Amino acid sequence: MWHLYRDPGKTALLVSHKDQRVLYEHYLGVATKADAERYFGIVP
Repeated sequence: MWHLYRDPGKTALLVSHKDQRVLYEHYLGVATKADAERYFGIVP
C-alpha cells in the first residue's frame, strides 16, 4: 500500500491504522503499487 506514496507513516494515517505495525504485519510483500493505486483511487 505504501508503494503509492512511498511513506508508510502517511499511508498508515490515510487508512486509519494506529501505527505502521499493521502495514508491516499484513501487507509487506503482498500489496503492490497497482493495489495502492486502485485503493487510493476509490472516491465517494
